[in-house]
Amino acid sequence: MQHPSTAALYAYWNRQRGAAPAPIRRDIAPDQISGLLGDMFILQADEDGAFPFRLAGTRLCAIFGRELTGQDFRSLWSGEERRAMTASLQSVREGTVIVHRLTGFNGRGQTLTAEMILLPLSQDGLAIDRVLGLFAPVERPYWLGLHPLTRQTIVDTARIAPSETKRPRRPVAPRAAKLPSTPPATVPGTIPSPEGDRQAEPSGASEPDGSRRPRLVVFEGGRR
Repeated sequence: MQHPSTAALYAYWNRQRGAAPAPIRRDIAPDQISGLLGDMFILQADEDGAFPFRLAGTRLCAIFGRELTGQDFRSLWSGEERRAMTASLQSVREGTVIVHRLTGFNGRGQTLTAEMILLPLSQDGLAIDRVLGLFAPVERPYWLGLHPLTRQTIVDTARIAPSETKRPRRPVAPRAAKLPSTPPATVPGTIPSPEGDRQAEPSGASEPDGSRRPRLVVFEGGRR
């Protein structure tokens, strides 16, 4: 995922589903993803193999120049692209996340690069019978919404298998206990340096009354 909108929807979808292979439709709250709604869509998986739009965002409808609700998603594709898209939708029904890199063409020959994500969704929590998707143009040229796309080609496809969509959370390592600071070791008869990193000067021995007397140090020498 390269587009921030597809990455944001994937992250939200992953949070909402918990440990299930797909979230339930009622758990997708529009107010939590309001900035994405214009590019989003929801498809219904029919028994006859069709995937009609149950919901289509306003920006998405403008890109294709018509209201998409009720139309078969596969009608946006033709030839080999339609067969490839049908296979992608079936993979989504098995719990796979699909990300497509697309190139769209309008009637004037102008092109549009887009990223589309297809995510498993369940109406009742028993089966994956919906597809949650988002169509995100990489750029928005001046003609977008004025000259609708007439065909699309698939440039690249990425798949996230069901076993990869929910990674186990790594246990948090226990925080090491903070040991009490230990004062630097001192040599008997020395005064610890306040900075702790300079050699201390020797001190004299203590008398019973608390006073100090000089220490006698004997050096070898003299005649031999």
